[in-house]
Amino acid sequence: MTTTKALQLFWRSCCGALGLTLALGGLLRAQAPAAITLSAGTTGPAFSKVAAVRELEDGRTLVIDSKERIVAVVDWSSPEARTIGRAGDGPGEYRYPGDLVPLAGDSTLLTDRQTGRWFMLHRDRITATLTADRPLVRFVGGSPAGADTMGRVLVHHGSHFSAQAPPQEGPGSTEVADSIAVILVTRKNGDADTIARIRGPFRGQNRVRKRVEEMNITYFLVNPLQAGDQALLFPDGWIGMAFVAPYRVEWRTPSGSIVRGGPLPYSAQPVDERVKRQAIEDQWPISPQAPKFASTDFVGWPDVVPPFLGKALSALPDGKIAIKRTSLGADRTVQYDIVDRRGVLAGVLRLAPNERIAGFGKRTVYVVATDADDLEVLRRHPWP
Repeated sequence: MTTTKALQLFWRSCCGALGLTLALGGLLRAQAPAAITLSAGTTGPAFSKVAAVRELEDGRTLVIDSKERIVAVVDWSSPEARTIGRAGDGPGEYRYPGDLVPLAGDSTLLTDRQTGRWFMLHRDRITATLTADRPLVRFVGGSPAGADTMGRVLVHHGSHFSAQAPPQEGPGSTEVADSIAVILVTRKNGDADTIARIRGPFRGQNRVRKRVEEMNITYFLVNPLQAGDQALLFPDGWIGMAFVAPYRVEWRTPSGSIVRGGPLPYSAQPVDERVKRQAIEDQWPISPQAPKFASTDFVGWPDVVPPFLGKALSALPDGKIAIKRTSLGADRTVQYDIVDRRGVLAGVLRLAPNERIAGFGKRTVYVVATDADDLEVLRRHPWP
């Protein structure tokens, strides 16, 4: 081979390697999730504890304040919210409002966690009361995981229990379950279809006696870092399922086909004593009415911090799913992963440690910020 020919081959190989490197670099850059920044929003009234929001078609917003046990409507042109309904046991009266589930036609399902009843709202008015003894209400319970425009709701039922936790039937059993049945229920006739079984959060339970305000109280403690897989039903009938290990999202289409996403970015953070203390104090804030628990009071500590904890999923209006990541350690910034229907990380939203997402509207996101007086101020931002 001549010297000239050898030099030509060497140059081509270098160019090929350089081109491959540039191509891979471009691919990695293209796959990097976008950092989402919220523009200035509108500040609404303050609440004691915002548990749920629901945007109406005219732009007003329904809000549940779980501490005050009220349902209110915010019209964003007034600093004051107006209460809907009242406390009581009569028709249209609630005891402990729990959730606001959007339905078709500007209707909303309001649940009552104390009485087990359901209330049907049209816009900002309670139009019907469904008693807790109805088979549908009893089966679904007070925390449906979304509803669709085809008249179905999604429910989680514990389906396997360890010897440490006595079996509990129906809704409300997932916290002590090793496995969870994900069930689609048709509201009209009560037909139920188990579409998946996912991992439950239960990691054991410990019985602890503490003395608080001159009283001996028995606590049944579960680990504050126990985490299970979760599912959410979207209005168009798609179901997003987030898995803890490996951290990923899987989708079920209305026809029943499955879209399996690959592993999502997740850095395994060791669970040390500082992380344990933060997790305990997040769940049991220090106060005269609460005991101080030691980390040894809780069993089943995981080796690493799970990517998300309970009730981490929110539905975006464009079909993506938002996952609230676990925030422990030195950086308490609140992060939300935005995952598209391919199971790919499409964006990341970071909020201050005192902020969290309360829900989404058609083109808006609702953020709650806790102020120095522990009041929760509701803000509405345009969604990018």
